[in-house]
Amino acid sequence: MTALWELDRVRKGVGEANASVGRAVTDAEACAEIISSINSRISFLQQTERVHGISAELAGREISATVGDWSAFVDEHLGGLPTNTEIKRRARVMVRESLRATNPSPWRTGLVVAGFGTDQLFPALSHYIVDGTVAGRVRAWQHDNVCIGQDLSASVRPFAQEDMVVTFMDGLHPAYPPAFRNLVDETIGMLIDHFSEQVEDALSADKHSQLLDEMVDAKAKITAHFQDRPERRSQESTRRPDHVHRRTAAKRGTGGNGRSSRQSDLFQAESHS
Repeated sequence: MTALWELDRVRKGVGEANASVGRAVTDAEACAEIISSINSRISFLQQTERVHGISAELAGREISATVGDWSAFVDEHLGGLPTNTEIKRRARVMVRESLRATNPSPWRTGLVVAGFGTDQLFPALSHYIVDGTVAGRVRAWQHDNVCIGQDLSASVRPFAQEDMVVTFMDGLHPAYPPAFRNLVDETIGMLIDHFSEQVEDALSADKHSQLLDEMVDAKAKITAHFQDRPERRSQESTRRPDHVHRRTAAKRGTGGNGRSSRQSDLFQAESHS
């Protein structure tokens, strides 16, 4: 069942959060972190578009058929983290919602249909994600649909070697933006921590707390400012400016009706005759 990787995601995320605390975490704290992570994931999945034909009943049936002892399964996949009844109940809801959502697993595959239809003058492409089965039904959905025409003269879509194609098209590797955001966030965080330590003894507790809050707010604004710059720059570098289109049209001598000046003269001559 492809959605069980959700439990591994929770285990990894909670493990990293506990390690960042810098001290031993109690079982109660760990359980609270696990429930918070699961609930956050459930909220995300419930806002994601549903896979057609996969109901909550079918997803529940798939879980029951695949996993005999759900309690032992959760204990195993959470890798030694403490669990309780609430965690196991919410984990089942998370897996059920994951099966119903257009949420691809790491083991997904795909199907691409491209070409001309019976009544099409231009080609079209449909990309489908195929991600296992649920109670005997194929779990699949349309991921992308491209129709060449007046509004879209050409298109390039990556499939198997997606990273290389995206790098070629955007001039930027897809792994760079998140790495850039993390670098900015971590660097500013280190500067805040260092500055806070330097001035802590020189300020009162209230002043120090106020200064720290203001620096954290400033960090959030700076991070938000840099967050989409790599993506926006890559998009701007591949987008053709409007003045280029106008200049190209002017060189061709086209008018508002789309005909060249030569074609317009011929058209007018034929009309008068």
